[in-house]
Amino acid sequence: MLGREDSPWYPTLRLFRQPAPGDWTTVFENLRRSLTGLAASTKAADN
Repeated sequence: MLGREDSPWYPTLRLFRQPAPGDWTTVFENLRRSLTGLAASTKAADN
């Protein structure tokens, strides 16, 4: 379960994990990419 980005208990949840202890840069970069994609898809749906 540690290598997954999803949760069997919460199907709409996405996990953003540290690839190494203390590596918050990667976590926030992946979160930024995900939110940017979500915003772009929401914006495209509004047009």
